[in-house]
Amino acid sequence: MDDCEWWIGDATEAEMIAAFQEEYGEREGMEDEVYALSDDLLDSTPFYYDENDLSLTRTFREQLALEDHNDPTPRFFAGTEW
Repeated sequence: MDDCEWWIGDATEAEMIAAFQEEYGEREGMEDEVYALSDDLLDSTPFYYDENDLSLTRTFREQLALEDHNDPTPRFFAGTEW
């Protein structure tokens, strides 16, 4: 969604924004902040999967491959505060 929180789901950009705003409330100018991750970012952004051992990581692309793709609902995937 932005530089601090990433969502996944089989949805249009507008549907992703609507789901985010339903969760957190309206945020003016959000449409300007939303972007899809590039291939380079998918392959270089670390996903920390064990909060007790931050040395354990995989790339966002690797984690996405493990997610349940049968659920098309827009949902939280990762964030800087989690």
